[in-house]
Amino acid sequence: MNSRFIFPSLLLFLSALTGCYSLQTPDMQAYEAYSYHPDRSQTAAKGSLKVTFLGTSSLYFNDGETGILVDGFFTRPGNLPQLFFGQIASDHQIVRQTLERLGITHLDAIPVFHSHYDHAMDAPEIARLTGAQILGSQSTTMIGRGAGLPEHQLKVVELGREYHFGKFMLRFTESKHVPLPGLIESTGMMGEIAEPLHQPASLYAYAEGMTYAIEVSHPEGTSMLHSGAFLPGEFQGRKIDTLFLCTPGLPKLNEAEREQFYQEIIRAPGVKRVVPVHWDDFTRPLTEPLVPLPRFAEDLDAAMSFLINKSQQQPGFEIRFFPTWEAVPLTSP
Repeated sequence: MNSRFIFPSLLLFLSALTGCYSLQTPDMQAYEAYSYHPDRSQTAAKGSLKVTFLGTSSLYFNDGETGILVDGFFTRPGNLPQLFFGQIASDHQIVRQTLERLGITHLDAIPVFHSHYDHAMDAPEIARLTGAQILGSQSTTMIGRGAGLPEHQLKVVELGREYHFGKFMLRFTESKHVPLPGLIESTGMMGEIAEPLHQPASLYAYAEGMTYAIEVSHPEGTSMLHSGAFLPGEFQGRKIDTLFLCTPGLPKLNEAEREQFYQEIIRAPGVKRVVPVHWDDFTRPLTEPLVPLPRFAEDLDAAMSFLINKSQQQPGFEIRFFPTWEAVPLTSP
């Protein structure tokens, strides 16, 4: 065969292989050694600090007296044409059923990571059912106002200020959202929500507002939810036991940035445990087993390779995937 036909055919073949690979999802069995397995012979003391992972960056902290729910994205709309070209809204039945399954009748606070739909869309309905106060950016407040929440349940946070709920202390630090494709950013999703947002609404109407690193401190341990993108120096002077890390951000950093991230966000704060979050395909229902996002959306394998290598080269922290629906004791490892 003439080489002028072979070369284009080879390129087409390789492109097809690359495309297929990018549509695949990582095999979670490869990370079985990094999965949390409770010691059934030990029973956590009543009232001890626990956290329940609920997909994306939804985290329910409870110490037997006070409940804090970060984000709480339960609806997880999966009709892709409607998601990308129509309008979406919080599914009140799903929200109610999820709270019932978790045994939640009251929450004290809902700190919101940022105002995209996969973090903030369900917050108003959860607050309505539980009496919680929503804490976040001005954009998050606009989502609550659009849902008709009273003003006393909405709080625009001040950076660095401490917010106390029972034994918990919440603190918000300005951080960065993971870079998104230019086409998506051109929709205005990285901007602000300037007026009350009424559901149903386009997913593009759920603009970012501000992305925070959220510190959840408690006498039994301090946790931090982080996007994986970062502002140099944002953690200076902080001590963190457990880092809930959104893995999509790590592969988007270059080698020097990843090293700086490790030094500033993991090593300097003395992190003892890294829990990967926001790795799951959030178009799938929470009632089904979580599966990773396809590789074209997130390279979980690249993020895990970096974390595993660091944990082996410079021991000092463990990596643990937390199960969904299960309350995990959150004492220092």
